[in-house]
Amino acid sequence: MNDQDNLGNEDYKDLGIKGNQTSQIIDLELIEAQKLIEEGKFEKSLSILKNNQESKVFTEFEEININVIRSTALLRMGDFQEAFKYARKANELSQIKEDSQGIIDSLINMAMALCNLGDLDKSDEFLNKSEDLLRRIYSKSDLEYQKREAIIILTKGHINFYRGNAEEGIKYSQKGLEISKKIDDKFLIAKAYFLLGILNTYVDFDLDLATKYTNRSQKIAEEWQFDFLIALNLVTLGSIELLGGNLDQGLKYHEQALSKTSLKYLRLAIYNNIGNIFSQKGDLENALKYLKKGLNLAKEVKNTYILTSTIGSIIEILVIMDEIEEAENYLLKLKEICEKDKNEVADNQYLLCKALVLKTSPRIQKRAKAQKILEQIIQEGALSGENTIKALINLSELLIDELRMTNNIEILNELDLLISQLLNIAKKRNSFWILTETYLLQAKLSLLTLDLKKSRKLIAKAQQTAEKHGLNLLAGKISLEHDKLLKELHLWESLEESATIQERIKLANLTEQLENMQIKRGIEDLNLSEEQPVNILIITEGGNPLFSYSFVEENIFESHLFGGFLTTIDYFIKEVFSEGLDRAIFGDYTLLMEFIAPFYIVYIFRGDSFYALQRLTYFTNSLKNENSIWKTLIKNFEFNKSLKLDDIPNFERLFKDIFIEKSIILRKG
Repeated sequence: MNDQDNLGNEDYKDLGIKGNQTSQIIDLELIEAQKLIEEGKFEKSLSILKNNQESKVFTEFEEININVIRSTALLRMGDFQEAFKYARKANELSQIKEDSQGIIDSLINMAMALCNLGDLDKSDEFLNKSEDLLRRIYSKSDLEYQKREAIIILTKGHINFYRGNAEEGIKYSQKGLEISKKIDDKFLIAKAYFLLGILNTYVDFDLDLATKYTNRSQKIAEEWQFDFLIALNLVTLGSIELLGGNLDQGLKYHEQALSKTSLKYLRLAIYNNIGNIFSQKGDLENALKYLKKGLNLAKEVKNTYILTSTIGSIIEILVIMDEIEEAENYLLKLKEICEKDKNEVADNQYLLCKALVLKTSPRIQKRAKAQKILEQIIQEGALSGENTIKALINLSELLIDELRMTNNIEILNELDLLISQLLNIAKKRNSFWILTETYLLQAKLSLLTLDLKKSRKLIAKAQQTAEKHGLNLLAGKISLEHDKLLKELHLWESLEESATIQERIKLANLTEQLENMQIKRGIEDLNLSEEQPVNILIITEGGNPLFSYSFVEENIFESHLFGGFLTTIDYFIKEVFSEGLDRAIFGDYTLLMEFIAPFYIVYIFRGDSFYALQRLTYFTNSLKNENSIWKTLIKNFEFNKSLKLDDIPNFERLFKDIFIEKSIILRKG
């Protein structure tokens, strides 16, 4: 049983507490210590408390206040274990003295500490009891009521963050922010913005909104020198960069965060994050170095979940490095912890790592055992969503290996089931990186059955998903994949039934795709190039050209090729773009098309399509948003009359800005 299990269980309605039975801070130095907390000078506040306790004798009511003030300072510094210890002392004394304010404050502080230590149910219980008592002894208009209400509500927001409930978490955080602004508590305002930042980063996945809120929190935290919040915000900003694929900037933020805190919990999290960054960069030696630093701190922190997950990350890296003997040694340590602590989540971590080690064996028996374990983890998926995702990816790799060795096409049916599970989990968890990469994996699997149209549709879906959620580097990578497939269409079409499964797996780069998903390999340099514009066409739904603008001389884009395109425009509309595809190849040229009723906008160019697609989208939106341009287009459409560039004011300027001078701001891949 944990230390907190016997706390806060009394029914305070039976204590006979009256509103005037509260401890009042009379000692001037204690008042100063409380004031220093409001100013963000937490260490100085603790120093005053320590000096006073060594030189003075305090009443029991003053001792309650000392422990509440100390626990509050420690909470705001991020030392949650120590904060809980002193809040518990305050709670015990408050119950003896029937001190209602002391009970409320100690329960709130214990709840905040437990929330950050992972005991969410107990934290919830303490918050509800403190809230009930608060409503009975304070008026809602009282400043003391509002301050405590703000803390309770923000802590509920934090609990919902840990539970992955974005809607409730954001609701509580917004309400807490509103109250905190009303009472002008700078720390609570900064904390509310921090919570909104992490909720939008990790749960609701709105990276632009997350950046806005985190920067607001950071501005206040820096002004008031809330070092713990400064470090937390830097970690959030680093995570936002990582989710967007910007590994170097993400690493810089985490390194800055390290310099802002000496707290073991936070440094441990930062070490683990940095290890994962180096893993994504492909620098496995540095990944291992930082994960081992994290492991040393995890042993001191004595949290089973953190300890086992850190060892698990080390084993995963060692397996990728083919350091199997060392991986097996860590696996034994993991087994010892599981046998000692009897923790389901730790057991799940051990099973995954055991499967990863067994999977490396060339022996069929061991690989079969790995497969059985991975299937078990997937079946018990509720225990750990992250481990279920890893199990699905690794089991997919085992099945691809089996397919390569046996040529048994029925294995593809098993893979389809795994992919469906992976997509479902990714959607439920808002894991948009996994969702995008899974669509790409699905596209590559479709190539094995030579279903080229399905493969292209899935690649287009993957790119759209990445772009929608700000994964710009990943979107750029997928765009290049799509361009590559278009250039290889004739090769795939010529394979028919002649190519073996092994040849198709190799040509589709399936093994590389699964490896990327296993270690969440980042993308650092895509070498995306600007396209060379050739022509813009505006075509009616019936396939009639309404407008054409050429960026090159006619002899470059041969007139017979252009004429050939116009004669086959119906094919491109019906067979390509109506199928949800956004691009096609025509000779040496790429065609992109967007529909904005009643027109198809076609962009013909040479080169990569990533920036070209952004320019076409910007151009299409501009047509609709520029009222004079849109009215002229509709008028000419109604009279079936073609347009020239000088028929519309500012039309030429629009072309130059977007396609020639390329002055619009694009997402960088």
